[in-house]
Amino acid sequence: MNKTLTLRCLDDRSVLEIPSVLSITATDASGQFGVLPDHAAFLTLLMPGLLVYRVDNNDSYIATDGGMFSLKNNIVNIVSTRFLQSGNIHSLLPELQENREKERESRHSSQRNSADLMHTLVKRLQEWQELK
Repeated sequence: MNKTLTLRCLDDRSVLEIPSVLSITATDASGQFGVLPDHAAFLTLLMPGLLVYRVDNNDSYIATDGGMFSLKNNIVNIVSTRFLQSGNIHSLLPELQENREKERESRHSSQRNSADLMHTLVKRLQEWQELK
């Protein structure tokens, strides 16, 4: 039986586990690196970019904004604030752009809600002061 890796990715929205991984290529501050089954324990900080993994001789891709990469006992854990997985590298760019736009809209909405809340709070405090 051939040995393989298990790839686990975690961000604040989801957990992805991919079994039977033959190889992984990623990038840290020292450059691109690769790991195979039975690699020595390994810990590094990923640079933002693409991680490539191979299952059944097919490459798939995970885009991250950086994060932590740890390997021990043929289990690779990647912890990132965001990741996006695809079997097609060409579909990643539109998905990344769409996700970035959704996050931008969400941030804008949160900022608007915070401003509205602050305005209401100031108004209520002024009303309360007038009642005294």
